[in-house]
Amino acid sequence: MMKKRSAFTLIEMMISVSILAIIMVFLYKSLELLDFSNKKYGNKVEQLKSAKALKQMLYLDLSLSKYASLNIESLDKKFDNIYFESTHSIHSRISTHISYIVSNKHIYRVESLNKLEIPLRGDEDADVDDLGEVDIFRVYNSKTHNLVHIKQHNSNDILIKVRRLNEA
Repeated sequence: MMKKRSAFTLIEMMISVSILAIIMVFLYKSLELLDFSNKKYGNKVEQLKSAKALKQMLYLDLSLSKYASLNIESLDKKFDNIYFESTHSIHSRISTHISYIVSNKHIYRVESLNKLEIPLRGDEDADVDDLGEVDIFRVYNSKTHNLVHIKQHNSNDILIKVRRLNEA
């Protein structure tokens, strides 16, 4: 009569530990690849969110700008500063003067109740938002539309055609 076996042999245990070790190596490598792709695509998603927010803000500012209030100051072949009055505000103002100013390849949105004088003195009652680094910021004006060309740093070109809603 044979004895009943109640435990695993040493060889069976070593084989199972070896298989577990191989599976763990593959799982670790998969986790490492997942972490790499999350970082890579997370940065891309942040860039897309930033570009979308900039487009939306520019669109609302320019579409709600008051008729004949847009002044474009050309700095060079790649950059313009723009100044206008708009009914759009992100800082809870009623009728705002908005400026998009490019300085050191960064674009700033300045919102104030009063018309701004450039260069800024520092004592203005204004809110300044840094919208990021840009390689190109150009604005073209017609009687009814504005065309904005933006190229954010390490991003694609953005073209926005905006029809003013507040016409005379």
